[in-house]
Amino acid sequence: MTTYTVDLYKQIIIPFAEKSSRLQVISGYASAAFLKRVLQQFSHLQINLYIGMTHQGISQQDHELYCALTKQANGICVYYQVTPVPNHMKILRFECENNMHTFVGSANFSENGFLYQREIMAEIDESLQHLFDEQHKNSLLCTDEKVASLISFFQGHYEARNEVEEQQLVKENDMEQPKEDDFEEVYAYKQRYLELCEEVRENQTSYMNEFSIELVL
Repeated sequence: MTTYTVDLYKQIIIPFAEKSSRLQVISGYASAAFLKRVLQQFSHLQINLYIGMTHQGISQQDHELYCALTKQANGICVYYQVTPVPNHMKILRFECENNMHTFVGSANFSENGFLYQREIMAEIDESLQHLFDEQHKNSLLCTDEKVASLISFFQGHYEARNEVEEQQLVKENDMEQPKEDDFEEVYAYKQRYLELCEEVRENQTSYMNEFSIELVL
């Protein structure tokens, strides 16, 4: 079994996407922007993406892009899980004729999972077809009209604040934009940004807790 802990996009996505015709993914969370990035770089690749933690909702922006890619891109299908129990697995299976490569681990199908955060993925000798079959039964295509009544949509993203807030946060903390081709710089920048976002959330939570206590007293 081969394990990967650094440069997951370069070590897994790029080499295996280049020589595969199809990619099947089960991911607890995912990013529409990341899916678009992969498609732009590997336009020949057919992708089935199953998102398993949709009981927590999907951002409206991501949902709209998922639907657009599913409708416009050839061979792209994004599925939302609509029945319990929520699926937090991360599985990638690259397929080409009779050959396939399956990876399991901690990385969500997102920028954070494959570009910025420390994650681990391992190649295994199983196809895990039974898990994909089960996930397909528990999911609906993102463009299905029943999705709106089964899944909540919210503004913004799980992994990032909106662009205006991000620019303000970066400016206030004198953060310099990293070079896009320098992985170490990008990683350090993203980690610092996530730390600042967490500090903001903690401060907001602390304030709301104090505010609620004052109301009770």
